[in-house]
Amino acid sequence: MPWRPFTRKRGPITQVWPAGSPAAVLALQPRTDVLDEHAETDGSFSQSVGPFRHYRREVFTDADGSVTETITYRLDLPWFGWLFARPLRSALRARRPAGTRNPWWAPPDRLDERQVRTLALLAVASSSATFANTLFTQTANFAADSFGVSSGGQSIGGAVVRLGVVIALPFAVLADRVGRRRTIMLLAWLTPLFCALGALAPSFGLLVVSQTVARPLGIAMALLAAVAAAEDMPRNSRAYAVSVLAMAAGLGGFVAVTALKLADLGDEGWRFVYLLSLVWLPVAVSLTRHLTETRRFETVHPISPRMNRRRLALI
Repeated sequence: MPWRPFTRKRGPITQVWPAGSPAAVLALQPRTDVLDEHAETDGSFSQSVGPFRHYRREVFTDADGSVTETITYRLDLPWFGWLFARPLRSALRARRPAGTRNPWWAPPDRLDERQVRTLALLAVASSSATFANTLFTQTANFAADSFGVSSGGQSIGGAVVRLGVVIALPFAVLADRVGRRRTIMLLAWLTPLFCALGALAPSFGLLVVSQTVARPLGIAMALLAAVAAAEDMPRNSRAYAVSVLAMAAGLGGFVAVTALKLADLGDEGWRFVYLLSLVWLPVAVSLTRHLTETRRFETVHPISPRMNRRRLALI
């Protein structure tokens, strides 16, 4: 079974409505709030457009006219399923009338399962990217003290790291050639690995070299995550997607700042902060397994199927 972080399968939601009540009448009709339903031939309702991997709503009318509604669903939301599981469950319980606005936490458009999963994966990629972008600026003082580098040398090192932003440009070009997915996936692996090299730096100069590469990798990943989100989201939900990425980026910065407590463990404690970069490798695994190419890129650049090497060998 494929690894899916935070796949949520909660117990069914069962509600009973009195005969003739507005809720009972409404329960017999397809809902159009957090998802669009489709009426099945057996009288049940399935998801037409919505965020769930599996969804089914069964409605039974009892002998006394009361209506019993049972909803079973599975939410496949990598990394942030714990955050949206309860609001979504509450929204399924409290049905909104057709034509009303979505809940404040939901996007303006109804996203399908693919779009929801993509946005969650891009959000956690933004967290990893911001961690890399924040790492050197937060630890430079500790590393400089450890190596006996003056404030002037530290300033020069910071300037060199910032000039390394030009390294991000080739990845933008690469994303236009081979796709957003492949480039983001590559950056998701390279960024934490180059950040972690700082833990092994024997001198302040080599620390600067490693982070001169690592920081632009994070910048490129954050940029491409925003591009992929804009390309895959509906027009009215692009601002929502960017705001989600921004909040997730704040989480990455929070992790980097909180990790500074490790620097107080000793003169070389700052190395543990760089070693902590490896916690973002599971994000790279998740992106490699589950992130799909944006629909816009696939439309403009049709992707050929992989060559079957075994059949080629037979020829």
